[in-house]
Amino acid sequence: MEMGRYRRFSVVRTVLQIGFVMLLLLNVSMAGSPEQLRQVSADQWQKIQQAVPAKPTATPAQHRRVLVFWLCNGYFHKCIPAANKAFEIMGDKTGAFETVVSNDMAMFDAENLKNFDAILFNNTTKLDFEDAKRRQALMDFVKGGKGIIGIHAATDNFYDWPEGAQMMGALFDRHPWGASGTWAIKVDEPGHVLNGAFKGKGFLVRDEIYQLKAPYSREKLRVLLSMDMSKKRNLEVIRAVTFAQTRRKDDDYAVAWVHRYGQGRVFYSGLGHNDEIFSNPKILQHYLDGIQYVLGDLPADDTSSELDRETLDNILLQMRDYDYGQSRQMLTQLDDFIIRNNQGGRLNVIEQRLAAFLQSKATLAGKQFVCRKLSLIGTQASVPTLAAMLVGEGTSDMARYALERIPGAVVDKALRDALSKTTGKIRVGIINSLGVRGDRASVPVLSSLIYNLDQQTITAAAAALGSIADAAATDTLAEAVKKTRGTVQLVVYDAYLKCADRLASEGKKREAFAIYEKSYKSAGADNIRAAALTGMVATGGKNAVKIIKDVLGGRETSMQTVAISLIRQVPGKEIIKVTTKRLPKLKAQQQVQLISALADRGDTSALEAVVKSTKSRDESVRLAALSAVGVLGDASTVDLLAERAADSSRPERQAARDSLYRLRDPKVDKEILAGIVEAKPEVKVELIRSVQHRNISAAAETLLKTARDSNRKVRLESVRVLKFVTGPQQLPELVALLVEAAQRGEQLEAGRTVVAVAGRIEDSQRRADAVLAELGKVDNVQARCALLEVVGRIGGYEALKALRVNLGHQNNQVQIAAVRGLAECPGPEAMPDLSNIAESSEEPVKRVLALRGFIRLIGVESDRPASETVMLYEKAMKLASNANEKKMVLSGLSKVTSFIALKMAGEYLDVRELRQEAAAAVVKIAEDTKVRTPQQDEATKYLLTKVITVSQNQRIRRRAERLMNKN
Repeated sequence: MEMGRYRRFSVVRTVLQIGFVMLLLLNVSMAGSPEQLRQVSADQWQKIQQAVPAKPTATPAQHRRVLVFWLCNGYFHKCIPAANKAFEIMGDKTGAFETVVSNDMAMFDAENLKNFDAILFNNTTKLDFEDAKRRQALMDFVKGGKGIIGIHAATDNFYDWPEGAQMMGALFDRHPWGASGTWAIKVDEPGHVLNGAFKGKGFLVRDEIYQLKAPYSREKLRVLLSMDMSKKRNLEVIRAVTFAQTRRKDDDYAVAWVHRYGQGRVFYSGLGHNDEIFSNPKILQHYLDGIQYVLGDLPADDTSSELDRETLDNILLQMRDYDYGQSRQMLTQLDDFIIRNNQGGRLNVIEQRLAAFLQSKATLAGKQFVCRKLSLIGTQASVPTLAAMLVGEGTSDMARYALERIPGAVVDKALRDALSKTTGKIRVGIINSLGVRGDRASVPVLSSLIYNLDQQTITAAAAALGSIADAAATDTLAEAVKKTRGTVQLVVYDAYLKCADRLASEGKKREAFAIYEKSYKSAGADNIRAAALTGMVATGGKNAVKIIKDVLGGRETSMQTVAISLIRQVPGKEIIKVTTKRLPKLKAQQQVQLISALADRGDTSALEAVVKSTKSRDESVRLAALSAVGVLGDASTVDLLAERAADSSRPERQAARDSLYRLRDPKVDKEILAGIVEAKPEVKVELIRSVQHRNISAAAETLLKTARDSNRKVRLESVRVLKFVTGPQQLPELVALLVEAAQRGEQLEAGRTVVAVAGRIEDSQRRADAVLAELGKVDNVQARCALLEVVGRIGGYEALKALRVNLGHQNNQVQIAAVRGLAECPGPEAMPDLSNIAESSEEPVKRVLALRGFIRLIGVESDRPASETVMLYEKAMKLASNANEKKMVLSGLSKVTSFIALKMAGEYLDVRELRQEAAAAVVKIAEDTKVRTPQQDEATKYLLTKVITVSQNQRIRRRAERLMNKN
């Protein structure tokens, strides 16, 4: 039988030897004729085009150029033309990069390499880089931060150049898995960003797969894909080939990887011998992701696949002496190290090292941090070490912290075993951990501890039983509530209710209800009874309404409060009927709570009872009821709310207003408009006010009428609200209201409305048209003055023109109104007029109005240089005739971020009546002006020192001192 197996193996070996010789011959024949293979058929081109990803995985940070290099000094792969085309299409279609395809070694001259971001070696073979300058240029290229992409035969190069082989990551050894076979590929890192195309799953591929040799090492590379040696087809080949004696002893056959080389990035994929690879969507996506990683646009973890034990040991060595309050640098390093190595095999090694650290003579602070890490990555392998720490006074808590989060029965056993070895706080902590883990096997020992003499132990045991909450724990606690008293009994009851909660969550409502009801009737503490009552309602089903009814009918206000809070979760109309009937019989506080609960339910069947409560003798009840009407009310409650808003004291007035604004019934707006026509004046004002808050655009016509109402308050409110519900088309009517206004207050309100509505006209030069049209017709002095003030606030060329004309009007009041209009212009166009009036007018009123307007317009945002602005303020200061006007100038000046403004403000620090305003301006300008010359810095410090000396304002002095210290 052994002989038979040997003969079969010999036959296989002979066939493979013949095949290998034929491949060598084919190698020789193909190497010399690449030109004839460079055409890509239309059908192949179309397949590639369809398979290439539609967009880049990451948005390129900048334009990228990739050199696709395909020179072969050895075997020529016939897929090279298809590969070249695939990468060219990939770059164009996704926009991720631009390609330049070449087989000219001159591309590796330094002056040419600088034009690229990465080099893609497309199945190149036997490249030797004999030219030392080109070797150095390539090394400078990649080590300086550029990138290398290797496809399939890219490892069949650099045999006599160790540095080049290190750059690529490996050298070709053999290809046991031939191009005609289909092989199983393992995704080594399913979650790695460069393996996104494979969705975390291994796959089959028809391609030629290499065996690789040194410098290949997982300690240097981040392996992405490898041969799945658990699959029979892969294993049979490696066992059968004639060179089996040279098979890798570790059976590690990497297919794709990334790594850093100097500052550069390298991506290699061994896939790419057969043409069909370059029309495979998943593999093309894999290539694209690798290329974008190399270009620096797609961040990816490129640390080595093997754990760097030396670095970990050095970190832990530094941590041995760590204590609280010291630098946490090494702790951060350990955190980062674990994050970088967050995968199965590596974490196992890290866990072993951390467990060994806990057994060392390291400080408690260091051990505590390590325990926190083990709580995240620990497995049952760490349990013996942590279990030994449970009995130590300084280590028990940290060990429990880690153990609580490690799954498995072995942890539970370790905690149970430690109970008999500990006392006091340590034992209490272990009991707590058993509760956190819900260890049912610990129920017998915990049950016995309920009757311990130590109250802390009793409390912990009861709480743990409540957390475990299985049948045995429930029975134990049921017995314990009978036998315990005082504080201990309260803890037991609390745990007992947790058992009921568990039963309820499992759908065992009858059993849960029995516990809740027993606890409600038996417990003496309100908090326990409140929790029990909550449970009774939740599990009582149809009896929930009766339970709440009975409580509300009793005399325990504390339980009534709980019952009221539960109304929100009881479905159906019956609960509304029962509770509203009981509402007026409750105390005021409970009435307020019940009304709030009814409002939260939003059931309008409670409205009648709530409306009745708005007439309660107790103010808090009335307030609650008025607020609830806003939620439950409809059009029928509009009059009630408007009347209460008009007649009540401030808190009730505001509650009624808020509810009126919130009513959701679609008929409410119509009811409000009808009420405005019919209501008495006080109520009418409230209804008009609600128009704004409810944004009733249909109210414009109604309000234009009420704006002429006989009641002044109604007129004023109507005009005020018109600004929110009218548009430019109604401007003539609004202007008419302005002209008709008999009193100054109404005139001002009408003016504000006209200005607001005119501002909605898109063309700024047409905004004043309606006002100007009326201005041309009106003879009444008072009306003309009002129109001039408004036209000034609206602005525009024609408005400015009208104001200038009226400066020469025969009536002095009109002249003053024209000056006021100029002073209120929105833009700087009126500044020359205002400056001239302030400088030349003999009338104090005109001069003051003009100067204030001039100062205001200087501060309006503009493109003028700061130096011009300061000159204008200097002019204003000269025109100012009193301290108040000069203070206005300094206030405006403080907003100019310029040293010359600072200098001007500083000149007034010595003027007694302006000293405080000048100091505030100096500090403000100094804070805002960031760029200064050394000389200006010195001058600024001098002025700030002066501020500290002369200012009486402590806040200003402190700001000045901070600036001095900062500078």
